[in-house]
Parts: sequence; C-alpha cells; structure tokens
Amino acid sequence: MKGKKDGIYRASLRGDSTHVRAQAEAVAAELLRGGHRVEPDKRMLVETRRQVESGWRTLADHLAKVGHQDLARDVQAFVERMPPPRTEKELIAARLPERARAREHEISR
Repeated sequence: MKGKKDGIYRASLRGDSTHVRAQAEAVAAELLRGGHRVEPDKRMLVETRRQVESGWRTLADHLAKVGHQDLARDVQAFVERMPPPRTEKELIAARLPERARAREHEISR
C-alpha cells in the first residue's frame, strides 16, 4: 500500500482533503453500481496479516512455555483484538455512512 503525501495526509486530518473526498466519492459510486470489486493487493494484505498473527501466536506460545502465562494471555488477547485487514477502499466504504450522517447534520444546521 502506498503512503499518502504529507499534504494529503495533513489535509485529511483536518477533514479538508480534496484527494480523500474524491476517493470517497469514487468508492460511493462503485457501491451504488453494485459493490466494489476485490482489489488485487487484498490477497497480499491478508497473507501478511496471517504471517503477523502467526508470529504473535508463536511468541505467546513461547512465553507460556517459559512461565509467563499472564503475558502470553495478553499477547493472545492483543491478536484477537486486531481489526480485520482492510484495504484503503474498504476503510473508506466502512466510513461512508458516518460521513453521510455528519454531512446531513451540517446541512440541517
């Protein structure tokens, strides 16, 4: 996944990014046409997540074996609380209803 340019990132934090707004509009249009397609990088994202989780679980197993049960449970709980892997488009799609409600609220003032 590409990182955002600093200006785009900072503008998005302020809620002022035309780039992020254009992305949101593109995702919304895709959803209106019947959903968005699975992005090619999604497979790599899911595989990377699987490897990361495996590493954490290996660490938890090792900690349990050497007598650090509490820490092992904490690591397991951390892994279980990790959000599912999502592409940028999926994150945008998940936030669209919230953004729509905020916009409606602004308009109704």
